Order: sequence, then C-alpha cells, then structure tokens
Amino acid sequence: MKTKLLNIILTFGLVLGYSGSVIAGNTARTGTAGATELLIPVSARNLALSNSFTSSLSGVDGIPNNPASLGILTKNELAFSSMKYLADINLYYFSAGANLGEVGNFGFSIRTLDFGKITRTTVSNPKGTGETFSPSFITVGLTYGRELTENIQFGTTLKYVYESILNTKANGIGLDIGFQYSGADILPGLNFGIAIKNLGLNKLAFEGQSLTTSTARPDGAPANAPKRALRTPTEAFDMPSSFEFGLSYVLGIDDLQSLALSSNYVNNNLSLDTYNFGGEYNYQNLLFLRGGYSLVPDAVDNPFGPTFGVGLKYNLGFDFTLDYAYRQVDVFADANQLVTIKIGL
Repeated sequence: MKTKLLNIILTFGLVLGYSGSVIAGNTARTGTAGATELLIPVSARNLALSNSFTSSLSGVDGIPNNPASLGILTKNELAFSSMKYLADINLYYFSAGANLGEVGNFGFSIRTLDFGKITRTTVSNPKGTGETFSPSFITVGLTYGRELTENIQFGTTLKYVYESILNTKANGIGLDIGFQYSGADILPGLNFGIAIKNLGLNKLAFEGQSLTTSTARPDGAPANAPKRALRTPTEAFDMPSSFEFGLSYVLGIDDLQSLALSSNYVNNNLSLDTYNFGGEYNYQNLLFLRGGYSLVPDAVDNPFGPTFGVGLKYNLGFDFTLDYAYRQVDVFADANQLVTIKIGL
C-alpha cells in the first residue's frame, strides 16, 4: 500500500514537473501575472527559512507553502501574522484548523493587505481632488488535509481572491494541491514534498464604473443631449501559479538538539524560477534559530536578500508559539519583519 501511494505521488510530481517546465520560467511573460499578493509570505517560520520548507511542514501556518501540512494536525490550531511589507503596505493573515479525527482536518484562512489612505488624482486634478481611497485585496481559503498513511500527507486549498480599487473589482478562484512524504523507510530524517499552487480556475479581469468615462457633447448638440460613455478596456490576467519540489533532512545532534536543512525548487509560470535554501536549529523543541536564502539565477537584480529568524515554543496549558522573521530588502529602505503567533488547543 505504501509503495503504491508513493508511486502515485512520484507520478504526480513528474507530470506536474514536466508540465511546469513547459509553461514556467517564461521570461517573455515575466510580470504579467495578477493577484501577486498570493506570493507574499505569511508565516514567520517559513519566511525565516526563505520559504524553503515544502516537505516537512505541520499545522496551519504551513498551509500557504504546502496544504499537506494540515494533514499533520494533532490539535486544533489558530495562527495570526502581521508584517509591514513594502511602501507602507501592511499584511495581515489569520488561519484556523480543526482536527476531526478519521474524517480529516479542515482549515480556514484569510489574508488582507492594508494600503492606508491614498490621495485620489485625476487628469484634471493631478495634485489631488481632496478625496482619498484605499484598495481592498482579500484572499479567503478553505483547506482539507489528512494523512494517507503514517508517512504520507495530502492537502488541498480552494481560495477566493478579491481585489477592488474605487468602483472597479476583480475576483477569481484558485487551487493549491500538495503532498508530503517522510522517507523514514529510506533514510530516517529525510522528507520530500511537492505542491502546485495558485492554479487559477478562471482569469481575473477588472470591471466597474471607474472604467467608464463620459465625453463632452459634440459641438452644436442640444444641451439635453446625452454624453457619450467610453469604457476603458482591461486585460484578463492569470494567477501566479507554480510547481514546487522540496527536500529536507533533520539531523539529530544529541538528545536535546537537532538541525534541519531544507531546499526547494520553484517553477513559476509567469516569473523566473527560484531555488530556496534554509536551515533551522532546534534546542529542546523550545528555541529555534533560522536562516535562509533565495537564489534566482536569471534575475538581473533580486530585490530580496537573506532571511533570519527566531522562534519560541512553550506550553502554557496550551501550545504557544511565537515566531519572528527578518528579510533584507534591497529596493526599499525598510526590511520585511514578520511576526506569527500560533496557539494549539
């Protein structure tokens, strides 16, 4: 049974990897994806590891990296993350997961971006009209995960993406699918995982009143003649889908310490391919020190530098985890700092 399931996972990975290699890493289409807020990290642990963990995740904070992480959920969990991203944009993320026994595990997540108040300008008022507006970028996800065997986990997330700016909006449906395999029968401590993420079930396109403008009446037309309405055409766009394959290895130093090394390859359909690497030092499952780096070989300039982080886990009658991540940013003055709080009940 284990061999059969492993063969299914390997076949799934090879098919996705081949299809991904055909459509991904296309430099001609770089920057043409929409809903790129889906690419912003929301877990401090995973950001500190440069999102290199695809293969040995557990709990609700791992859902954005690989929904199979929800397959390993021994308790009900809540997680909340907050980060000042770029250009005064703030990110907020909440997720919850419930263990329903043999039925499997179910999760809910929501992420939002806060752009603050933006001064509205027009062609006739380039310095501002005196009005302000704030875009709304919201993503809601429903996740299902379960253990197929003792060593294999499966998970999938159905997500709804909503974007609005003034009186225009776009929405779409996306899908994540992932597997994780613990290679204890092959080599204790070895894990691998595969995930296909942000697979768009439809294209997004902005529609709304703000795309329609009224022109002046033609010369000589009666005063009561209606103005002509012109609609600005918009282009439909794809979600930033990707195929990821990751390996990790946990090395036991002694009874109190361990070191986890991780790497993954991200095959993007509308961006450059990425190689992520990370390491996590674990002391008594209480203190965690982390670091990572993302390599984009074909990039002229990578806006993000190395990542670092620390984590604390303690039992307060319930499991309490506090994770912090720091990512160097070369384009903007401020680095990314992400904090995640996770509670297990």
